[in-house]
Amino acid sequence: MGIHKSGEDYLKVIYLLHQKKGEVRECDIAAVMGYSKASVCNMVKTLTGQGYITHFQNDVQLTELGLRTAQAIHEKYLITKEFMISVLQVQATIAEKDACHLEHILSDETIRALQNQLIEKGAAENGKTTCPFMDKRL
Repeated sequence: MGIHKSGEDYLKVIYLLHQKKGEVRECDIAAVMGYSKASVCNMVKTLTGQGYITHFQNDVQLTELGLRTAQAIHEKYLITKEFMISVLQVQATIAEKDACHLEHILSDETIRALQNQLIEKGAAENGKTTCPFMDKRL
């Protein structure tokens, strides 16, 4: 059974919180996502059971699987958001909101195509791309 959109959202939040703070607690996740602590506790149990995170006392950590999954989700978000801003000229606040939805449904093939378009656009305009994760064509 694969992970659902809500689980992906949790993984991305855990990943970003870890990047920012170094440690992640359930109350941090609840605060960022605007969910109750009980809801977060339930999802933490689910994600632990699926092998995406470990949980000891109040410390939440991504497993190797969780880290790879969270990084892939976040990269899809970044590529999608940058494409909408740079190529489609969508306002940043709208692009951020839309990218949060699209990161869950766009295929890897579509993401590669968006990334390649960004690379071409960057090469045509600046001689290089503006995003550090877009240093090579996929």
